[in-house]
Amino acid sequence: MDGEVGRAELQGRARDVLASVERLDGLAEALRRWLPRLADPRDEADFQEAVEGLAGSLDEAAVRRLGMLAAELWLYRDAAARQPAPQPPPVVQPVPPSVPLEPSPAAPAELLDMVVDIASYLAAAAAGGVIGNRTDAVVRRLIGKVRVRLRKRTDDRQAPLDAEEAADVARAAALVQGYSLDRITELGAEPLADGSWLVRLSAGRETLRVTVPPGDPARARILIY
Repeated sequence: MDGEVGRAELQGRARDVLASVERLDGLAEALRRWLPRLADPRDEADFQEAVEGLAGSLDEAAVRRLGMLAAELWLYRDAAARQPAPQPPPVVQPVPPSVPLEPSPAAPAELLDMVVDIASYLAAAAAGGVIGNRTDAVVRRLIGKVRVRLRKRTDDRQAPLDAEEAADVARAAALVQGYSLDRITELGAEPLADGSWLVRLSAGRETLRVTVPPGDPARARILIY
């Protein structure tokens, strides 16, 4: 079941790229021409010319479709190669009663309403050629693990995650926002009426509240506040 769903998604991405493949002609040539000047410009004018030249040489929609295909391709490959052991029933970790779940009125402004689009992150990472760095590798591993478990459990594309899955997705979203995995600790998870989870994470001296929606985490928009 999970393999069939993943294959259908992969084929859909392939059809999207195929429809715009002509707009990718000359991509390698444009990169070879403009990237050296963008990376090491002679002066400000050279840098600006490289920005305009490269931007004008790339078709944004076609490149984004290619990035989405690459992200889906790696997720599918990783899921097919992974054979997870049977998982015990999920356990919801209790939230310490001394710490309220409601956002604090005194929370710093920079922690409010950070939306993490997992699909866009994976697509941008693929298109930008940063696949393989430590953060991206961990994000792909966490999201891929949750996708495999979800697909083995149900074919409902909008099925709720369990507490452990929601915590993994929350960690991935925090990593995308630049928090260090070594400093992220789960404090608790609470199911919400709409099938989402409210996951609380400790990130050093900060406490993050992460709303994880139901359904495929690779296409989720995650709210951190």
